[in-house]
Amino acid sequence: AVGWLFTQVIRRQSNEALSILLSVLTAYAGYIVAEEADVSGVLGAVFSGLYSGWYAHTALDAGTRLSAVAFWQVMVLGLEGMLFILLGLQAPQVAEEVHVAPLVAQALLVGLVVIAVRMAFALVPAARFGDTWRERVVVGWAGMRGAIPLEVDERPEILLITFLVILVTLLGQGLTLAPLLRWLRLQGEERWSPDEATARLETAQAALDRLEELEDEGAAGEPVRRLRELYRGRFALCVAILGGGDLPEDGRPELKEYGAMRRELLAAERAALLGLRNDGKIRGDMVRKIERDLDLDEARIRPE
Repeated sequence: AVGWLFTQVIRRQSNEALSILLSVLTAYAGYIVAEEADVSGVLGAVFSGLYSGWYAHTALDAGTRLSAVAFWQVMVLGLEGMLFILLGLQAPQVAEEVHVAPLVAQALLVGLVVIAVRMAFALVPAARFGDTWRERVVVGWAGMRGAIPLEVDERPEILLITFLVILVTLLGQGLTLAPLLRWLRLQGEERWSPDEATARLETAQAALDRLEELEDEGAAGEPVRRLRELYRGRFALCVAILGGGDLPEDGRPELKEYGAMRRELLAAERAALLGLRNDGKIRGDMVRKIERDLDLDEARIRPE
């Protein structure tokens, strides 16, 4: 209900910053409403977030979604860092209230259970879409985490065990993650999985089908030709991956040269823009608007 309500509110206004703020408030509102109803606030936040995310394509435009993703990445990093800091600040006080030695064995056992459950979940083939077993091992091994509620019975003991489990996962799994990656010999360059290639192929085909309809409706010839060439290239790329071959020569000399030239042109545009700013000929908000468009254009260029 909370997710639906906030989705309706977001859908009916166009302010980008306000939309992102409302996406944050959705989770907190779901938590508060659930707590007031004497049910799980965590699940309330989770389900309101799931609903909002599922219908985000109807409530947010493309620009707002890009900004929201960047915002949430920073916010999640900050919240996770704050969580570990607050937990660590309580460790000395807790260590004075309880005996550490008897709890070490329990913490190691809990840590092993946490790692085992995480690995079991990650290794279930149905739990991932198209990942290899090597990738699932890495996903499972990279699951370091830990936090507890503010009010719980035997909190000092549980807090200390939690702190020790975090140390076990961060030090044990964290320090061994790089050797594990080398041992599994995972490819350094990201390659589309069959599922991703299939999804991209179907979206490219949908675009080609719609392009045919637009042409029948009288769309101009040159834009149609250029767009058809673009989507046929994407289609061929997906077909090559699904066929088990290497990526098509996305890295052909002419395409690499195109990417390099495009970056040079964007750099020239950016330099001219900053020159206008430094000369006081345009306002700061206009600089940020144009520079954002240039950044989006540069982000679209496939890295070499």
